Amino acid sequence: MGLYFNLDEDELAFARTQDVFCLVIYDIISNKRRVKLSRLLEAYGIRVQRSCFEIAVTKSIYKKLIRALQEFYDETERDQISVYKVYNDGQVIFNEYCGAKSEEIQIFL
Repeated sequence: MGLYFNLDEDELAFARTQDVFCLVIYDIISNKRRVKLSRLLEAYGIRVQRSCFEIAVTKSIYKKLIRALQEFYDETERDQISVYKVYNDGQVIFNEYCGAKSEEIQIFL
């Protein structure tokens, strides 16, 4: 059972229908590329800070997001993109597309 804070009834119903919750945090040097990435992420979620988006999507859309991030990523541009996939049981997967392992953490709201 997931915990949702500060949500009205409509937001709570929407949150429960989503399969994947994640945070995407990035550091892109190029202004042009940074704007391009922020526009891409705005199609998936909500900006919560300048370089941080909260995203709640279905599993299939999450896979599309990860593919889009992989296509966007350019190591020669020194891009840094971190994806934190959050599960209802308190587990967080860091950069799942890089083969990272899960860690249990506590989130304080």
